[in-house]
Amino acid sequence: MRAAQEGHVEVVAALLGTGGDVNKRNHERMNALMLASQRGHDGIVSMLIKQGADIDCQTVQGSTALMLACKRQHEAVVRVLLTAGAEMFVKDSRGRTARDTALKRNHKPIIAMLQASRQVRLMQTEARVHRAYLLVKLYELNCAKRAFPMPDLVSSLALKEQQHQQRRAREEEQQQRRREQQQREKEGGGMEEG
Repeated sequence: MRAAQEGHVEVVAALLGTGGDVNKRNHERMNALMLASQRGHDGIVSMLIKQGADIDCQTVQGSTALMLACKRQHEAVVRVLLTAGAEMFVKDSRGRTARDTALKRNHKPIIAMLQASRQVRLMQTEARVHRAYLLVKLYELNCAKRAFPMPDLVSSLALKEQQHQQRRAREEEQQQRRREQQQREKEGGGMEEG
């Protein structure tokens, strides 16, 4: 965890390579992803996510990696976390979300990123980049005569695209439900005050 906090990419990679627990927590219930996010180490954050780090786990105070990055105004880390699907609407022990934290700091670029539509665009862009990378690698393998037969490749890519679209639809549906719930909570809170 200390290596992630201090930004030692090679040490983190070595520890992960030897089977280090990516989700181990300290006494404040912070994992390596949270510590790296808090310090602005976007490369390490990306590496930890690829190794299966729990993006939305919470500290003793209820903070997530996204909230910690917003608090310290680390735009690159916020972008990496949102692209990986970090939950924006989780509340800490004081009832604040990552957006509330960014608003308190008045960091406009992060505030702009913390919108469901923007997160969806970030995730779609990342998926396109990843698909392009895979296609290049598959082409290289095919040129080396070590690839799958072409029909298998096409059906595999079509299945991946279908799964991606289904996941995106589920995420958009969840975000819509959250917005509706928040609206109901606001409307319910307004009635009690009156």
